[in-house]
Amino acid sequence: MRIGIATDDGTIVAAHTGRCAGVVVFDISAATASRRELRPNDLAPYLRGRCVAEPDGEASPGKEPHSRFARLLADCQVLITRGIGPRLREDLNRAGIEVHVVSEASVDRAARLYAAGRWGPTSGV
Repeated sequence: MRIGIATDDGTIVAAHTGRCAGVVVFDISAATASRRELRPNDLAPYLRGRCVAEPDGEASPGKEPHSRFARLLADCQVLITRGIGPRLREDLNRAGIEVHVVSEASVDRAARLYAAGRWGPTSGV
């Protein structure tokens, strides 16, 4: 399975998913997490401070580009973050991506905890 962890710098779990700089992707297998890649959130520069902008700079009131963020995670089953808005969370869930909001700040530790079963279908989160 594959998980994504929202981050601004590759080491700290982001507190605001929609504005994060990217997602660190891990492969989870046999209770271990292997770091795979850092995928940039190309919408982040447009979303900082105004969650309604499109990459071309045109504002679209009430229309957020959540589908583009979901495509960033297309091969992931899970997103781990420290904060996410309700609409983005709902849109990711609709796209089949399970969202876990956690207090862990370290990207690598969060991946290890997920792989060890700390968060997931049997954890009660």
